[in-house]
Amino acid sequence: MSQVNAIVISITLDGQNHPEWAFCVETTLRGYGLLFHLTDDRPVLNSDRSNATAVKEWGINDGKVMAAMVNSTKQSMIMSLRKFTTAKGICNYLKERYVQDSGALLHTLMQQTHVIEQNNMSIDEYYSAFDCLMGALTSMVPECTVNPCPGHQIH
Repeated sequence: MSQVNAIVISITLDGQNHPEWAFCVETTLRGYGLLFHLTDDRPVLNSDRSNATAVKEWGINDGKVMAAMVNSTKQSMIMSLRKFTTAKGICNYLKERYVQDSGALLHTLMQQTHVIEQNNMSIDEYYSAFDCLMGALTSMVPECTVNPCPGHQIH
């Protein structure tokens, strides 16, 4: 395990864009080989300290992952992350807070798809707004566990 330089996440979490932000975080960490910091627990130091270097490097890299996550979060939300000591803790908290199987949220998103209008937006801006809305909507649909997925077959 080796240490990495500062990690930069190119999108700011504002509470409304968690799916996009989480995708960017996961993609960035995968590129650094550090995605496991969002899923694995902190390694435990062996009684003979034979893994002391690995544990120390893990801690340093986890701190960099945490810093990247905090630095890519809207300033008004940062203090809610203060209590966490690992990137996994931050990730789990944000997922629990912003990923909801909510009928109300689904209803709101469905309403927004019916009222979205281009107005003064360029085609690119309108497409981005619509794509963002649809991304939030489709993120609420569970992944198909059947291969090939019958929903994706052309009839």
